[in-house]
Amino acid sequence: FIGVSYSESEHVVFGVCRILAKLTFFPACRSQLSSNSKHLEAVYRILDVHRGNVVLGIRACFIMGNLTVSNDRNRMTICKDYDSKCPLLLRTLEDIIAQDERAEQKIKEEAKSNTISDENKAASGSSEGAPNSSRITTRATTSSSSSNNSSSS
Repeated sequence: FIGVSYSESEHVVFGVCRILAKLTFFPACRSQLSSNSKHLEAVYRILDVHRGNVVLGIRACFIMGNLTVSNDRNRMTICKDYDSKCPLLLRTLEDIIAQDERAEQKIKEEAKSNTISDENKAASGSSEGAPNSSRITTRATTSSSSSNNSSSS
C-alpha cells in the first residue's frame, strides 16, 4: 500500500498508517487488505525500516492487530513465519517499553528538580510569584491620602 519510492519517508508512511489505523476498524476494509498477504508484509516492512520510531511502530502494530483480529490466515502467517516475524514484533515492543521508561525517568527527574527548587525558595524566603504586599499597601495609602487631601480643600 505504500510505493517503494515513498516507503522510507516517515511523514508519508505516518500519514498512511494514520489512515489505515482508522480504516481497518471496518470489516470491509480489513477484508480487502487481508485478501493479499503483501499488505501484511508491508506492515512488517514499516516496522523494520522505521525501527526506533516508536510512534510509527505503535501505529503499525495497531494496523497489524486489526488485520489479525478477524482473519485466521493473517494470524497463521505470523505463526508460520515465527522466526522472522516475532523477533521484529518483540523488538518493537522493547523499543516502546524503553521509550516509556526514559519518559518516566525524565518526569521523575523534573519532579525532583522542581521539589528541590521549591524547597530552596522556601528556605531563602523568596516569595517569587506571590503578590508584593508592601506595594499594595503603599498604593492603598497613597490613594487614601489623595482622597483626604481632595476633601479637605
